[in-house]
Amino acid sequence: MYPPDTAMTEWQHAVLSPDKKQLVIETVQQAHDVPFGYYFEASQASLEWLMKKQKAFDRQGDMVVAAWAEQQQQQHEMNLRVHRLSRSKINYWESGTHLFFNMIFS
Repeated sequence: MYPPDTAMTEWQHAVLSPDKKQLVIETVQQAHDVPFGYYFEASQASLEWLMKKQKAFDRQGDMVVAAWAEQQQQQHEMNLRVHRLSRSKINYWESGTHLFFNMIFS
């Protein structure tokens, strides 16, 4: 067991046995000390990376919200149009609109 402040490097490789009948998969771990200052540098780098990812996520989230708002606006405009048409004096059956919809949906 290594102390918690020890950095570990791990890699895996596979080799054939000398008689070439068995495949041996080996995991090698190497412990090495990290100078004290590198912890702060690593923390700073990981924090910067995390902040960059967060900003990218925020931008993507903003785009999703903008697309949703645009879709809601279009839906609202369509509902208003339907409402205006329903209150107009034009008779649905006399206008021939039903023939158009029957042609589309049949």
